[in-house]
Amino acid sequence: MKGSEDVLVYLHASIIAKLYNAFPTVSPIESNLFWTKFLKLVQSDVYAKNINLGPITFIVNFTESASVTTFSYLESTHLEDFFSKRNQSNILYIDLLGNSFDPSPFSDQNIKNLEDVAESSAANDYLYIFVRGNELKITHKQVIIKDIPDFYSLNRVGHIKALLPIHEYRKLLDKHYETEIKGERGIEYWQNKSNYELIAAPENKFRKKLANFLENNLSGGFIDEECRNNNTNDRNDVRVITVPNHDVYIIEIKWVGKSVGSNYDGTHAHVKANEGLHQLNLYIDSEPRCISGILLIYDARKNQEDFKFNPDMKDWKLNISNPPIVLDLDPISSSEKAKEIVKKAK
Repeated sequence: MKGSEDVLVYLHASIIAKLYNAFPTVSPIESNLFWTKFLKLVQSDVYAKNINLGPITFIVNFTESASVTTFSYLESTHLEDFFSKRNQSNILYIDLLGNSFDPSPFSDQNIKNLEDVAESSAANDYLYIFVRGNELKITHKQVIIKDIPDFYSLNRVGHIKALLPIHEYRKLLDKHYETEIKGERGIEYWQNKSNYELIAAPENKFRKKLANFLENNLSGGFIDEECRNNNTNDRNDVRVITVPNHDVYIIEIKWVGKSVGSNYDGTHAHVKANEGLHQLNLYIDSEPRCISGILLIYDARKNQEDFKFNPDMKDWKLNISNPPIVLDLDPISSSEKAKEIVKKAK
């Protein structure tokens, strides 16, 4: 069905790393085969014909193989047999090949919603794929790995037609700024706008927001999950790993200006920017697969000026983004600026 290849690419780009972290024994080839069959299954005529029968949950055991190997529930003909015979349970407990375990420990259970998924997934190490209508939720240990409201059309999930590869990072970061940063459209970062004061530790919010944005707008790559961990405050970088060649792009995040508890204004701003450059150099030296290091600076200074870098930008390493990307954080909204212009005109 049209769109299934886009869905497959999107799934692989956004969840393959998370699945590998949870199930390291599953090879990329096995993962590719599983998701190819599964996506064809939910987009098949058999599923469409039974779509109104209510939700169905595939609980996947990636560490064991079912004893029954004569057929696979990843094939539409056998799924149709399940629909015709199912009674109380709406759960298919399967292995990597789609074979059902018999007897199933879930044979007397019924998962009706995500609350049921969360409760059930807390007690085991299986992957839960909850399918309801055109909706698809992939969960592991109560954490939703991927949420797809409509697997026939990804327009509401990351806007598949607008996805960009990481080597077009300037366009990606421009979009991130326009849709989520400018005027606090997607994240609140000001503590006191009149004083140009950011919230405490704003780098944590900036880093997580950027990682989430890239996950939904990036093609051909996935995000290193460590960048969302609060325990890694000493590592402010967001790392993107491309698929399938595993090239690395490192985005080092810095902010300048004032926040609750910190002051990187005046000369301190230049020191902070140079600190980011120094860290990028260290990361690149220790990461042989690094294609590009990108210095991203969130600038909350009241009196903004060009950064003074040491060494001069002409002496930067070739694989460091030059010039760096600076996102202006302005507490005055466009409408307020317009009012000020009108006042001055009068």
